[in-house]
Amino acid sequence: MYYVHRHAIYLLILLCALIIIVDKNFDMRSQSGSIFFVDSTTVKKIRAEFETAKKGGERIKVLIVPGHDKEAGGAVFKKVSELGLNLELGGKLEELFLTDTRFDVTLAQDSKGYNPMLQTYFTEKNDQILEFRRQKHLGMYSIQKTGLVQSNVQVQHNNAPGDTVTKLYGLNMWANENGIDLVIHIHFNDTARKNVRSAGENSGFALYIPDHQYSNAAVSKNIAQNVYVRLFDRFPQSDVPPEKDGILEDQQLIGLGASNSLDAPSLFIEYAYIYEPQFQSSVVRKLWLHEAALQTYLGIVDFFENRERGVGETAVLPYSWMQDLSMGIKNHPDVLALQIALNLEGLYPPQGSTKNDCPLTGIFFECTKRAVKAFQKKYHLEASGIAERLTRAQLHILYGK
Repeated sequence: MYYVHRHAIYLLILLCALIIIVDKNFDMRSQSGSIFFVDSTTVKKIRAEFETAKKGGERIKVLIVPGHDKEAGGAVFKKVSELGLNLELGGKLEELFLTDTRFDVTLAQDSKGYNPMLQTYFTEKNDQILEFRRQKHLGMYSIQKTGLVQSNVQVQHNNAPGDTVTKLYGLNMWANENGIDLVIHIHFNDTARKNVRSAGENSGFALYIPDHQYSNAAVSKNIAQNVYVRLFDRFPQSDVPPEKDGILEDQQLIGLGASNSLDAPSLFIEYAYIYEPQFQSSVVRKLWLHEAALQTYLGIVDFFENRERGVGETAVLPYSWMQDLSMGIKNHPDVLALQIALNLEGLYPPQGSTKNDCPLTGIFFECTKRAVKAFQKKYHLEASGIAERLTRAQLHILYGK
């Protein structure tokens, strides 16, 4: 072990020397805590810290960052804005962490704007943030010139406005200074379309994590794998290549620590496409976002507890179905709750269909009808495809309030 450790130190010394030789303007003091290929934390270490938090010690510090802001609101489809979705889901996720005494959560912004503490930090530390960003970029450029770190671009992202970029680097700097243990960035996706008033064809979520060469990569990947399992229980993963793999490394997203600028593990989650139909009804949207927040929270707890995912944990059930449900009903919370109950039964999406074919939407079309028929057959009811009185009675036995 001593032999490996000693030679690792020699390699780091050589690396630092190469950087200084390549660019005499590079300030190594600004790079502390974020050395390429050297983990800023480990799974063992962060889980040990969680065990300490469980016993009443220092809590795990989580920073939730709903993407975009009032100056750069992100995508818009009809009356639904990405910023609005991000803020609503972020607020739900904050509520879940606030009820858990093992975590100390900071929400970067809400509907009123940025967290006053962070806004003050952005203002008072603006020059330092700009220098932090400059040094990180310079460090990345210098180390890439040595060939020790490779450029790795899988997905091209839209460029953020300059002020937003500064705030994002400011969040990384603040997280480093305040010992944040986990950063979660919340976003929704969109695709270029000729007619922006019409929905696109793609759907599903994607989870981005830091490039494997970054110091926060290893633990980020472990956490992401747990969150992915939870999200995929309910939601389709993106059907856009290369997002079809579900979890993607990224070198450019600032929220993940672009230029190795973030010590804490970080997740950048695109939960769905903004034009997906479940967001057009405020009632259905609220339930869907609560479900997405819960599955994210549970995935993170799964990681810290080092446990297998639970079965049947949902924010929507138990539920009371008060009316018959049949083909053609749209944007209805009863239908969304029905779809989730059928999902827990292993019947939704129905056999032969994928989650992209049959997502959770609150809309009763062919997918839901087929799943209801399968449910009725399973419980020896008339397979009408209509959630009538007897079918609802069986649902209440299993999932009712």
